[in-house]
Amino acid sequence: QATPKHAINGYCAWDIPAQKGQSAWAISGWVCENDQVVPTPHIILPHAEASIAVHQRGDNMHLLMCGPAQAPRVHKPSVGERLIGISLTPETMTRCFRLHPPEWEQKVELAPPNLAQSLEPAVESMRILPGREALKALLTAVAAIVDKSEMPVSAEHYLAQQMRARDGDLRLSGLGEQLHLSSQQTRRRFIGL
Repeated sequence: QATPKHAINGYCAWDIPAQKGQSAWAISGWVCENDQVVPTPHIILPHAEASIAVHQRGDNMHLLMCGPAQAPRVHKPSVGERLIGISLTPETMTRCFRLHPPEWEQKVELAPPNLAQSLEPAVESMRILPGREALKALLTAVAAIVDKSEMPVSAEHYLAQQMRARDGDLRLSGLGEQLHLSSQQTRRRFIGL
C-alpha cells in the first residue's frame, strides 16, 4: 500500500495483508529514518508482536530482534540512524524461526546467529536502498524463509490465525469443534500460545 497506516517523525508503518490462499505471517512493515540535525525522540507504544529489524548507522548494520513490550518506552535516535523492520505474528516466530516471543519481552538485542546468517545477503543489499525499497528487500528475504518452513501448524497457531482473520470476533467453541477439542481444551491450549 502506498500510504502508510502510521506516520510520525520519520516513522512510517504499513499493514502487510496475507497473500491470497495463505495465512498472514506478518502484521506490518515499518521504517524509522532520522536524517534530521537534531532527531526527535519518540515513544514506542506497548505492542504484542515481535519484529525482525535491521539497524543501520553509517556503514554499520545489524539484524535485531525487537520483542513485544507491555510498557511504553522512549526511543532516542541518533543522526543518520535508520531501523527497518517487520512485525511478525507469534506463530511465525515460533513455527518458522523457533523463537518464542515471551522470551524477547521488553528486549532489543542482536538476532540469533542462525537467523542473522540466513538474512545476511538481504541485509547487505539494504545498505544502499532507500527506506521502502530496503523494507521490500527484507520482506522478500523473510518471506522466502517462511515459505520454506515445513513445521506443521499447531492447533494454537490455527486459532490465532482465525482470531486475527476475524478481528477477534469468533467463538472458541466453534473453532474447538473444527479441531476436535472441547471449549475448555481450546481455551487452555490457546492461552498457552
